[in-house]
Amino acid sequence: MWTFTDDGFFSTVADTENEGNVLVRGRDERSIMRFCVRCTVPFDQIQVTPERDYPVRVSVPQQDWVNYVSNRAENIDYPDFKTHCKASTYNGHHSGFSRQSLHAMGAVWAVMFEQWFPRPDEYAMLLKACGTGGELERRITEEVLG
Repeated sequence: MWTFTDDGFFSTVADTENEGNVLVRGRDERSIMRFCVRCTVPFDQIQVTPERDYPVRVSVPQQDWVNYVSNRAENIDYPDFKTHCKASTYNGHHSGFSRQSLHAMGAVWAVMFEQWFPRPDEYAMLLKACGTGGELERRITEEVLG
């Protein structure tokens, strides 16, 4: 699961070596340290793995990750995420997002805007093709739930 928050960028996966845990992985130490502060995970739990594509990681109970994501969602008070990250502070200090990190966030947004399909106009065509009676809803439900 890829997740951007005002704490940073995370890639979270099952920790196959610790049942019930997930690995919260990052490309930078600051993102993982912010996560650890919010979840009261000691910094000595952080693993640095420079040979990996996510060189910083920490293993935590899955419920800690669920609580973290829930907390970040409950605290959304901004109308635009990119602008919020540019201006955000962390306990009264500048967020520490580098210009390069902010640029990367913008680039991800641009790629998703241009490349993620189908676009809403294509859904309109699907609605028209499926007609009324919930056929599109049935198809999507089947796709999601199997």
